[in-house]
Amino acid sequence: MKLAKPLGWHGLEVGYPPCALASFPDLTLAPGRVYALLGRNGAGKSTFLRTLCGLIPPVAGEVRVEAASLAALPESARAQHLAYIPQSADRPADYRVRDVVALGGWRHGSLLQPAPQAEERCTEVLDRIGIVHLADRAVTQISGGEWQRVQWARALMQDAEWLVMDEPTAHLDFPAQQELAGHIQAWRQEGRGVVLATHDPDWAGMLDAEIWLMAERKVVTFAHMADAANSPELEKCLGVRLEPLVDAQGRTRWVPARTG
Repeated sequence: MKLAKPLGWHGLEVGYPPCALASFPDLTLAPGRVYALLGRNGAGKSTFLRTLCGLIPPVAGEVRVEAASLAALPESARAQHLAYIPQSADRPADYRVRDVVALGGWRHGSLLQPAPQAEERCTEVLDRIGIVHLADRAVTQISGGEWQRVQWARALMQDAEWLVMDEPTAHLDFPAQQELAGHIQAWRQEGRGVVLATHDPDWAGMLDAEIWLMAERKVVTFAHMADAANSPELEKCLGVRLEPLVDAQGRTRWVPARTG
């Protein structure tokens, strides 16, 4: 089991100086949990995730891993703690799927001198994500959903403690969304933590995630989707009210409330 080190922040404001898009309450995230950030387009979700990973500096405050400031850590140490899967990533020309996934393991060796067993581990990761059959395919010749899986595999190859995902279901059909939910549950069981931004409150509820609602430059946290759905902050955040719907399997789903 890979028990992630606690991740948190103090006095955190994200945005682009001198303007802050949102302020976050002081939090320490527990390993083996999923945290889902919901908000409208332009609210600052992607900016927060990039700040969390140290890709851009905060407007105020700091992100910490245990007692260490993330900004003070060398890049290789950050890569040990956090793997970032962006909403969209450019596909490098002339690269195979295997090449992109292998790049995730650079912190265990170098581009010129890969770590021992790197090729074997890369094949294992490709197989785990279900894309080993694409290993030698050019990344410019696969679908959007397959490219998304390549990004999961690259992050898994990095073997980071926390996986940070921006709109991970954006290019996925419903079976693939279910598949990703299964991977996330497996990563949790391994002791990793997951932080993600999504427009889909039902999918976040299915993950049993702690819910963060971002609206009006503030973030409010809730332990579960049921708590968030009953709050006035949710309508500010999403522009709609939600109501529960129990499906044929007895699971509670969250759908827009009927009007009239």
